[in-house]
Amino acid sequence: DRGGDWSSDVCSSDLADLPALSGASKTHLYRLLQEALTNIVRHADASQVRIRLQHRGSRLRLWVRDNGRGAQTPQRPGVGLYSMYERARCLGGDLKILSHPGAGWALALNMPLEA
Repeated sequence: DRGGDWSSDVCSSDLADLPALSGASKTHLYRLLQEALTNIVRHADASQVRIRLQHRGSRLRLWVRDNGRGAQTPQRPGVGLYSMYERARCLGGDLKILSHPGAGWALALNMPLEA
């Protein structure tokens, strides 16, 4: 099983309207997502990925999941994972990365919106 019930799309997305963010925050969010997708292409052996961006109250949540091979966690983070954690910190957010062998990777960023 490659992570459950997946649609036939290679990449599916559910993107909320992005609330007002500073230029630096937009860049950090974009680069974090870019690194997550790069890691999926390089390491996951996935055929599909889902991206969800939700705006709820004063919080923004980014969720990325693939149906790849996954891995045992924890593992020693490389430069890419380290940079994602640093970007999440710069955004004032909390980044969680979960993985299970045969069930893919899931990344969840939960961050506050700027006042």
